[in-house]
Amino acid sequence: MTGYIKTSTIAEALHLSRKQTLERSRAENWANVKRKGGLEFLENRLPEAVRIALATKETQEPESAGDNGLSQLTDKARETAQNRSALLHDYRNSGLKPADFVEAYNSGQVSKYLLKELGQISVRTLYRWMQEHKEAGAAGTIALAALAPRYGIKKSGAGVTLSSVERQLLRKFWLQNT
Repeated sequence: MTGYIKTSTIAEALHLSRKQTLERSRAENWANVKRKGGLEFLENRLPEAVRIALATKETQEPESAGDNGLSQLTDKARETAQNRSALLHDYRNSGLKPADFVEAYNSGQVSKYLLKELGQISVRTLYRWMQEHKEAGAAGTIALAALAPRYGIKKSGAGVTLSSVERQLLRKFWLQNT
């Protein structure tokens, strides 16, 4: 990494306002230079977390035109994800506590169709689905793909490959000068 990075670029990568980014830079003493009426930061002197956020932003921009993994799902997985999303929607509109909602759902009082399709769930499962939905941005195809079942997906071990983002980060940070 070489050169200077604008405050707005860092703010965008960190999902912060320019003001919050400047406050954080002052608190953490980031190396900077005043240029063209604003601060620019030395790219190779930024904290590691900021550099990773910048690299991730760079690698995700070209992929944003795709459907973010939804096309890779089978029809059954896509349908399951839609049913899970519908269940989360029912939960948000119910006004019930999670434990009370799960009890009502498992007894068939919420949606008999969803109960038939998804089966009974636990409070922990409801919380996990809410967290996955929230982390994915809670809207659109990304959130739907996040709710898809991951049966048979290897998490580690032989045969597991790096995602395209991981490959690009590896090239950027470790294979840069080879």
